[in-house]
Amino acid sequence: MKKKIMFSLFLFILVFSSISVFAVESSNYGLKTSAIWSESQNYIKVDVTNLGANSQAAYSIGATCTGGFSQIGTAWTISGLSLGETKSAYLTILGGNSNGICEVRVTDISNPNNKFSLSVPVSVLADSKICNEGNQRPIGQIIEECKNNAWVQVKTCPSGTSPSYEGNPNKLNCVKESEGLSSEVIFYGGILILIILLIVGDFLFKKFKISIKKRK
Repeated sequence: MKKKIMFSLFLFILVFSSISVFAVESSNYGLKTSAIWSESQNYIKVDVTNLGANSQAAYSIGATCTGGFSQIGTAWTISGLSLGETKSAYLTILGGNSNGICEVRVTDISNPNNKFSLSVPVSVLADSKICNEGNQRPIGQIIEECKNNAWVQVKTCPSGTSPSYEGNPNKLNCVKESEGLSSEVIFYGGILILIILLIVGDFLFKKFKISIKKRK
Protein backbone atom coordinates (compact mmCIF):
# COMPACT_ATOMS: atom_id res chain seq x y z
CA MET A 1 0.00 0.00 0.00
CA LYS A 2 2.81 2.37 0.90
CA LYS A 3 4.54 1.64 -2.43
CA LYS A 4 1.32 2.46 -4.31
CA ILE A 5 1.00 5.79 -2.48
CA MET A 6 4.63 6.67 -3.21
CA PHE A 7 4.21 5.71 -6.87
CA SER A 8 1.05 7.84 -7.16
CA LEU A 9 2.85 10.77 -5.53
CA PHE A 10 5.73 10.33 -7.98
CA LEU A 11 3.34 10.37 -10.94
CA PHE A 12 1.60 13.49 -9.58
CA ILE A 13 4.92 15.32 -9.23
CA LEU A 14 5.99 14.19 -12.68
CA VAL A 15 2.78 15.37 -14.31
CA PHE A 16 2.70 18.66 -12.37
CA SER A 17 6.32 19.45 -13.26
CA SER A 18 5.52 18.99 -16.97
CA ILE A 19 2.85 21.70 -17.02
CA SER A 20 3.93 24.12 -19.75
CA VAL A 21 2.83 27.41 -18.22
CA PHE A 22 4.76 29.52 -15.71
CA ALA A 23 3.46 32.89 -14.47
CA VAL A 24 4.92 35.68 -12.31
CA GLU A 25 3.50 39.04 -11.24
CA SER A 26 4.86 42.36 -9.95
CA SER A 27 3.64 45.89 -9.13
CA ASN A 28 5.96 48.89 -9.67
CA TYR A 29 5.63 52.60 -10.57
CA GLY A 30 1.84 52.43 -10.69
CA LEU A 31 1.86 49.40 -12.99
CA LYS A 32 0.71 45.86 -12.36
CA THR A 33 2.68 43.53 -14.62
CA SER A 34 2.28 39.80 -15.08
CA ALA A 35 4.26 37.50 -17.37
CA ILE A 36 3.31 33.99 -18.41
CA TRP A 37 5.37 31.44 -20.37
CA SER A 38 4.02 28.55 -22.42
CA GLU A 39 6.22 25.88 -23.91
CA SER A 40 3.62 24.93 -26.49
CA GLN A 41 3.18 28.53 -27.71
CA ASN A 42 6.88 29.41 -27.42
CA TYR A 43 6.35 32.98 -26.17
CA ILE A 44 6.08 35.02 -22.99
CA LYS A 45 2.87 37.03 -22.75
CA VAL A 46 3.33 40.21 -20.69
CA ASP A 47 0.19 41.97 -19.41
CA VAL A 48 0.63 45.56 -18.17
CA THR A 49 -2.18 47.24 -16.19
CA ASN A 50 -2.22 50.94 -15.24
CA LEU A 51 -2.93 51.30 -11.51
CA GLY A 52 -2.07 55.00 -11.34
CA ALA A 53 0.83 55.62 -13.71
CA ASN A 54 1.02 58.43 -16.25
CA SER A 55 -1.41 57.51 -19.05
CA GLN A 56 0.82 59.32 -21.59
CA ALA A 57 3.90 57.22 -20.79
CA ALA A 58 5.29 54.59 -23.16
CA TYR A 59 7.01 51.42 -21.99
CA SER A 60 9.60 49.25 -23.69
CA ILE A 61 9.34 45.52 -22.96
CA GLY A 62 12.06 43.01 -23.75
CA ALA A 63 13.76 39.93 -22.32
CA THR A 64 17.25 38.56 -21.68
CA CYS A 65 17.41 34.81 -21.11
CA THR A 66 19.72 32.07 -19.85
CA GLY A 67 19.88 28.36 -20.66
CA GLY A 68 20.36 28.91 -24.37
CA PHE A 69 17.06 30.78 -24.76
CA SER A 70 16.82 34.16 -26.50
CA GLN A 71 14.17 36.66 -27.55
CA ILE A 72 13.50 36.95 -31.27
CA GLY A 73 12.74 40.38 -32.71
CA THR A 74 12.89 43.84 -31.18
CA ALA A 75 11.43 44.99 -27.87
CA TRP A 76 7.70 45.67 -27.71
CA THR A 77 6.28 49.11 -26.92
CA ILE A 78 3.10 49.70 -24.91
CA SER A 79 1.68 53.23 -24.66
CA GLY A 80 -1.54 55.14 -23.99
CA LEU A 81 -2.56 53.09 -20.95
CA SER A 82 -5.58 54.75 -19.36
CA LEU A 83 -6.32 54.09 -15.67
CA GLY A 84 -7.35 50.47 -15.16
CA GLU A 85 -6.57 49.49 -18.77
CA THR A 86 -4.50 46.41 -19.61
CA LYS A 87 -2.39 45.92 -22.72
CA SER A 88 -0.29 42.92 -23.71
CA ALA A 89 3.11 42.29 -25.28
CA TYR A 90 4.21 38.97 -26.78
CA LEU A 91 7.90 38.05 -26.60
CA THR A 92 8.85 35.14 -28.86
CA ILE A 93 11.52 33.00 -27.16
CA LEU A 94 13.58 30.44 -29.08
CA GLY A 95 16.38 28.00 -28.39
CA GLY A 96 17.10 26.51 -25.02
CA ASN A 97 18.39 23.19 -23.77
CA SER A 98 15.88 22.24 -21.08
CA ASN A 99 15.38 24.99 -18.49
CA GLY A 100 16.31 28.63 -18.13
CA ILE A 101 15.30 32.05 -16.81
CA CYS A 102 14.16 35.04 -18.86
CA GLU A 103 14.48 38.46 -17.23
CA VAL A 104 11.55 40.44 -18.66
CA ARG A 105 12.40 44.15 -18.49
CA VAL A 106 9.77 46.91 -18.40
CA THR A 107 11.25 50.42 -18.94
CA ASP A 108 9.59 53.84 -19.04
CA ILE A 109 10.94 55.18 -22.35
CA SER A 110 10.72 58.86 -21.30
CA ASN A 111 12.21 58.14 -17.86
CA PRO A 112 14.61 55.16 -18.14
CA ASN A 113 15.28 55.22 -14.38
CA ASN A 114 11.75 53.87 -13.92
CA LYS A 115 12.40 50.26 -14.80
CA PHE A 116 11.96 46.85 -13.27
CA SER A 117 12.17 43.20 -14.27
CA LEU A 118 10.41 39.89 -13.69
CA SER A 119 12.22 36.54 -13.60
CA VAL A 120 10.22 34.09 -15.68
CA PRO A 121 11.17 30.37 -15.66
CA VAL A 122 11.20 28.91 -19.18
CA SER A 123 11.64 25.35 -20.42
CA VAL A 124 11.28 23.14 -23.47
CA LEU A 125 9.60 19.79 -23.95
CA ALA A 126 12.02 17.10 -25.03
CA ASP A 127 11.54 16.06 -28.67
CA SER A 128 8.42 18.20 -28.89
CA LYS A 129 6.92 19.48 -32.11
CA ILE A 130 6.11 23.15 -31.58
CA CYS A 131 4.47 23.85 -34.95
CA ASN A 132 4.02 22.71 -38.53
CA GLU A 133 6.46 24.23 -41.00
CA GLY A 134 4.95 27.18 -42.90
CA ASN A 135 1.86 27.58 -40.71
CA GLN A 136 1.07 31.06 -39.42
CA ARG A 137 -0.71 32.44 -36.35
CA PRO A 138 -1.89 35.89 -35.18
CA ILE A 139 -0.32 37.31 -32.01
CA GLY A 140 -1.91 40.67 -31.26
CA GLN A 141 -1.06 42.84 -34.29
CA ILE A 142 1.69 40.62 -35.65
CA ILE A 143 1.81 37.49 -37.80
CA GLU A 144 4.20 34.69 -36.83
CA GLU A 145 5.24 31.82 -39.11
CA CYS A 146 6.59 28.40 -38.22
CA LYS A 147 10.20 28.12 -39.37
CA ASN A 148 12.44 25.24 -38.25
CA ASN A 149 9.93 24.23 -35.52
CA ALA A 150 9.83 27.73 -34.00
CA TRP A 151 7.46 30.71 -34.28
CA VAL A 152 9.12 33.72 -35.95
CA GLN A 153 7.59 37.18 -36.49
CA VAL A 154 7.14 37.90 -40.21
CA LYS A 155 4.69 40.81 -40.45
CA THR A 156 3.05 43.61 -38.40
CA CYS A 157 -0.63 44.43 -39.01
CA PRO A 158 -1.85 47.73 -37.47
CA SER A 159 -5.48 46.91 -38.42
CA GLY A 160 -5.37 43.26 -37.37
CA THR A 161 -5.12 39.98 -39.28
CA SER A 162 -7.41 37.81 -41.40
CA PRO A 163 -7.15 34.47 -43.28
CA SER A 164 -5.32 34.72 -46.59
CA TYR A 165 -7.27 35.63 -49.70
CA GLU A 166 -6.18 32.31 -51.24
CA GLY A 167 -8.38 30.53 -48.70
CA ASN A 168 -5.57 28.79 -46.82
CA PRO A 169 -6.55 28.81 -43.09
CA ASN A 170 -2.91 28.38 -42.11
CA LYS A 171 -1.85 31.57 -43.90
CA LEU A 172 -2.72 35.08 -42.75
CA ASN A 173 -2.82 38.57 -44.26
CA CYS A 174 -3.12 42.01 -42.73
CA VAL A 175 -6.62 43.46 -42.72
CA LYS A 176 -6.82 46.17 -45.37
CA GLU A 177 -7.76 49.61 -44.15
CA SER A 178 -11.07 50.93 -45.43
CA GLU A 179 -10.80 52.00 -49.06
CA GLY A 180 -13.97 54.12 -48.88
CA LEU A 181 -14.20 57.82 -48.23
CA SER A 182 -13.37 58.89 -44.71
CA SER A 183 -15.99 60.59 -42.55
CA GLU A 184 -14.03 63.86 -42.74
CA VAL A 185 -14.06 63.83 -46.54
CA ILE A 186 -17.80 63.15 -46.55
CA PHE A 187 -18.44 65.91 -43.99
CA TYR A 188 -16.43 68.63 -45.73
CA GLY A 189 -17.64 67.47 -49.13
CA GLY A 190 -21.22 67.84 -47.92
CA ILE A 191 -20.53 71.37 -46.68
CA LEU A 192 -18.95 72.29 -50.04
CA ILE A 193 -21.97 70.94 -51.96
CA LEU A 194 -24.32 72.87 -49.65
CA ILE A 195 -22.41 76.13 -50.27
CA ILE A 196 -22.53 75.57 -54.03
CA LEU A 197 -26.28 74.91 -53.87
CA LEU A 198 -26.83 78.10 -51.86
CA ILE A 199 -24.81 80.15 -54.35
CA VAL A 200 -26.66 78.67 -57.33
CA GLY A 201 -29.99 79.09 -55.56
CA ASP A 202 -29.27 82.73 -54.76
CA PHE A 203 -28.22 83.37 -58.36
CA LEU A 204 -31.38 81.78 -59.76
CA PHE A 205 -33.56 83.62 -57.27
CA LYS A 206 -32.06 86.98 -58.25
CA LYS A 207 -32.42 86.13 -61.92
CA PHE A 208 -36.05 85.21 -61.34
CA LYS A 209 -36.72 88.55 -59.57
CA ILE A 210 -35.11 90.47 -62.46
CA SER A 211 -37.25 88.65 -65.01
CA ILE A 212 -40.40 89.51 -63.02
CA LYS A 213 -39.48 93.21 -62.90
CA LYS A 214 -38.92 93.25 -66.66
CA ARG A 215 -42.36 91.78 -67.24
CA LYS A 216 -43.95 94.52 -65.15
